[in-house]
Amino acid sequence: MTIASQPPPCVPWICRAEWLAVRDGLFSEDQEGLTWALRMVDAWSFRAKVPAAVDSTANLKLLLSQKHGPVRIFQLALSSALVRLVNEAVDPFQQGTYALPISHLAERIKLPRLLVDIRHECTHDSLPAIDVLVYGAELAIEWLKSSYWLPLSNYEQEIQRICVASVEKLLEAAKQEPISPSSGEKKLPNVARFLNEVPHLETSAEVQRFFMRVSGDALKFDRPLLIATITHLAEKSVLLPIVFVDYLLSLQEHGSLQKLMLEVFTEIILPRIETFRILTSCMRSCLVAVFNSNETAIKTLQQLAGLQLNLNTEQAAFVQVFAETRAAGNNLAKLKNEAIRLISLLETMPQAETEDQGNWAIHPNWRPRPLGLLCMQTMLRSHS
Repeated sequence: MTIASQPPPCVPWICRAEWLAVRDGLFSEDQEGLTWALRMVDAWSFRAKVPAAVDSTANLKLLLSQKHGPVRIFQLALSSALVRLVNEAVDPFQQGTYALPISHLAERIKLPRLLVDIRHECTHDSLPAIDVLVYGAELAIEWLKSSYWLPLSNYEQEIQRICVASVEKLLEAAKQEPISPSSGEKKLPNVARFLNEVPHLETSAEVQRFFMRVSGDALKFDRPLLIATITHLAEKSVLLPIVFVDYLLSLQEHGSLQKLMLEVFTEIILPRIETFRILTSCMRSCLVAVFNSNETAIKTLQQLAGLQLNLNTEQAAFVQVFAETRAAGNNLAKLKNEAIRLISLLETMPQAETEDQGNWAIHPNWRPRPLGLLCMQTMLRSHS
């Protein structure tokens, strides 16, 4: 499967973990798990457009779990679901002046021929027998599983492969750059050209997490190149401070990479935290880490509490509570006792910006959506 280069579509699931949970529920043998997954798909339909593959899987699973109803109604419902599946699968490929036979288009995407025949009978002839429809539905679910659910389950591996390839190209380009006559140091390559190869890097926090892990390990011995890479990404994405803090706290304590990234945080990331929303998201991650005895979280929290932002009275008072962490120094026991109380306080804190700002504007780079798994149409094109 290939990853599309265009921006991801807005998806109805909150995060990838939710998508994976629904996938597991839909293919679960447990009726309770299936019922939960079907309800989640219904909830998704109120948030945004549900991908055709998800909708078809849910419809077929629902119908197959309710075989004991009136035969005629079951026959009509299953026929309608299969016809809709075939139409939605082949319609994106009907782009020419003259319509191509559906059987030819189905062959391109490896859609079983039986489903095409069932569609033809349902549309132009009498409805197929129940046994044929049930077998067709089971065949359709297997096709959806192999063509949509399984490939997208490997999305992380594909993104990681692209991130690794991009960073390797960046390192190779850096080796080939000439030495500057004036400074005596090697020039840096055009970082943007290589980062642009990673899809959704500027708008997706999950892709940024993959990229940070790959680039941190690969560029730790080339500090100027690492600084240039993170600086470029920080200028393009307001999400990076949140992602970077999570990454920093995940590193091995007192390791050389963690020490380097703590310096990067102070020099590059901290000055770019300009809103209360981003600040509190970073603080939340630090508090959880403090409760888990992470000493780096204390240093990070101390720096966050010392930021001077344009806050309203209530927000300023809230940040003042966190200033206690600066006075506490490295007293981990004291901070752990305060962590739960501060997290609770954080959850009740309003997220609006300063009072004099009125209706605050969302930054053009802000994308309140997850990774953006590819819709069925994009997935199908990767098979052509």
